Amino acid sequence: MHLNLGSIHLPLTAATKTFAILAKRGAGKSYTGAVLAEEFHKHNIPFVVFDPIDVWWGLRLAHNGKDKGLPVVVFGLEHADIPLTREMGRDIAQAIVQEHVSCVISTFGMPKVAQRHLIAEFAEELLNISEYSASIMGSATWSP
Repeated sequence: MHLNLGSIHLPLTAATKTFAILAKRGAGKSYTGAVLAEEFHKHNIPFVVFDPIDVWWGLRLAHNGKDKGLPVVVFGLEHADIPLTREMGRDIAQAIVQEHVSCVISTFGMPKVAQRHLIAEFAEELLNISEYSASIMGSATWSP
């Protein structure tokens, strides 16, 4: 079995590796990440997306924008299933491990210091739960 990314086929073990999707603006980084998320879901591989721009909640919608998409839990401020605070990192890590679910953590609208605190607490707790394996993705924007 493989993760099918169009012309690229990755072994399922790629979900436990580190890699990056790098390209200029508008080249399809988010689209490629979404396809990867769909492939993870298809193979029952949980994933977490850190989303500073509040676009990944759209994974819950099908390509037509109306029907149901992936069953992900969205933590955040605007498009969230569960409202997000800076103190929730450890609780989110514990919950996704216990429930074996994928999620989007939208940090859009949070102060940078709160984002860093949340992500650090999440990562530390996830590392403490050694038997859990999930794919962690991040979406980032950068302007010179």
